[in-house]
Amino acid sequence: HIPEGVLPTYPLIIIACSLSGVPVSSFLFGMIPPVIILIALGYFFYLRKIPKIDDRPSSGPTVKLSKKENLKNLAKSLWTIFFAIVFIIAFDIPTWIAVSGVIVVSIFVDHFKPAEMKEMIISAFEWKTVLGTFCVFIFKDVLISAGLLELLPGYFSKLPIPVYLTLALLFFFGTMVASSTAVGSAFVPLAFTMLPGGMPLLILLMGFSFAASQMTPTHVCLAVVTEYFGISLGALLKKTLPVMLTYCVILVGYYLLLGIF
Repeated sequence: HIPEGVLPTYPLIIIACSLSGVPVSSFLFGMIPPVIILIALGYFFYLRKIPKIDDRPSSGPTVKLSKKENLKNLAKSLWTIFFAIVFIIAFDIPTWIAVSGVIVVSIFVDHFKPAEMKEMIISAFEWKTVLGTFCVFIFKDVLISAGLLELLPGYFSKLPIPVYLTLALLFFFGTMVASSTAVGSAFVPLAFTMLPGGMPLLILLMGFSFAASQMTPTHVCLAVVTEYFGISLGALLKKTLPVMLTYCVILVGYYLLLGIF
């Protein structure tokens, strides 16, 4: 999910850079340290704790591949994602069309058999995941229709904290209520009218919005992964909360540091 808060292939970044007047190249360059921080936090909190050796009983003989063979298999597995992104960016093709085309080509390139395709199609339509996604979108629209998003600026403006922190919290809780794209469209012009902060301010706001998107029930991906891994949303948020809150604290320091220079 880290690229979602950084790359201009996502609607939020395109909208935010357009409305704020911050060049995409400047934003991308400024986001390099936060991206490194996110990766480091993920490693420090959880990835380093994953066993490096799989002690589970094997169902058959294991084959040890060389690094070259592993890289070859990785490239073979990722070409579908790469070409889908290229088609979307270079030719401005809708995502569903680009992905559908890549799937058709992949059937022939990877030599999928009809029986395999049938099994994949059946397993792809997981009714619990579809229903969960549907409910998440309804929940998000209910919150927006209730007017909660419009009430947030008034409440946060009364807090006895610096303006930049007020705006950061506005983006955080706005994303929790609605979505990052909705918040970017609604609040970026307001933020840069209140505090013309350029690239550092945009990084702060996008960072807080990204952190909130990883902890809100309105983020459809969380509903999907909790269903897939068979865990509760609460259990997932307990693990995510320390990482995202630490990230937000570091972001504030990074914003103040950029302000010095």
